[in-house]
Amino acid sequence: MKQVCFFLIACSFSVSSFAAQVFNSPTVVVDGVSHKIIDEDTLWDDWYDESAMGFCRLEGFEKAGLTSAIKGWEGPYAALDRDGNVIATFPHEGNLDRFYELSQITCE
Repeated sequence: MKQVCFFLIACSFSVSSFAAQVFNSPTVVVDGVSHKIIDEDTLWDDWYDESAMGFCRLEGFEKAGLTSAIKGWEGPYAALDRDGNVIATFPHEGNLDRFYELSQITCE
């Protein structure tokens, strides 16, 4: 997935259209509601400049320190662990700052 994402960025797609493509699929159903999936391939270390943005991590998941109101990130969405289990769900929010709700986040 990372190779495809880098290809899209290299082809001058905007971050918002890229994010929309990433978050449009796949999905998982939790309590009868379809959630967009966030996994360790969806977010990665070098997507943003960590020194400028300030990143937090949790078992392969990250969040930007600044609010990112990008349409492609609107939920609901679910975070999965490396085994594919749902570890958290998030409502219809337009930013990734909701990751602070996850426990044991360490910031760089």
